[in-house]
Amino acid sequence: MKITFESISELKKYFFFEYIVIDGESNDNSIDLIKENKIIDQYLIEPDNGIYDAMNKGICLAKRQWVLFMNAGDVIFSNDSISWICNKELDKFDIIYGYCFSENQITPTKEINLLKFGLMPFCHQAIFYNRAALEGYFIYDKFFKIYGDYDLMARLFKKNFTMKKIEYVIAKYKGFGISHNISTRKRFEKYYSVFKNFGMINLIKALIYRIKSENK
Repeated sequence: MKITFESISELKKYFFFEYIVIDGESNDNSIDLIKENKIIDQYLIEPDNGIYDAMNKGICLAKRQWVLFMNAGDVIFSNDSISWICNKELDKFDIIYGYCFSENQITPTKEINLLKFGLMPFCHQAIFYNRAALEGYFIYDKFFKIYGDYDLMARLFKKNFTMKKIEYVIAKYKGFGISHNISTRKRFEKYYSVFKNFGMINLIKALIYRIKSENK
């Protein structure tokens, strides 16, 4: 089930739910749609220094406990993808993650320890961040243009923040964004972050892991 503007309005009747849109001055009709849409609680339209700069601006505007990021073209999978977050038993966790739906199939999560090898174990759009618990650490490094989501997770993992897997599909992920294509910049950011967060030994392990994976 794709969540529509109408279903988001229905969710907002029952949950403390806010909808924040950050736009870097789009040159299509996005700005008109943002300004006309009544379900948007806050929006910011101004130039930014890349997607992670825009996400940091969203964090600063957020007032609720949990933060979830959706890029243009991505959608929340169903009403259940949001409603379960109101379970107070989950408040003790810093990060909650689940599955995403992409290319007509559910993408399972992988082992969290794969972060040490430069791999993102789950989809960025399927992560809920406990904003209050992560205060002071919850910000993207604007140096990264492609691997900022991985770098944030690596930093939080290194600091032993608590992470909880949930058996729900959180997002329908469109894919083919900035991180889809392999590039020199993408590989540099990946291994730079591994080295920065986990040291030279893990950088070597990450490179060996990549070589073994390519040779399978």
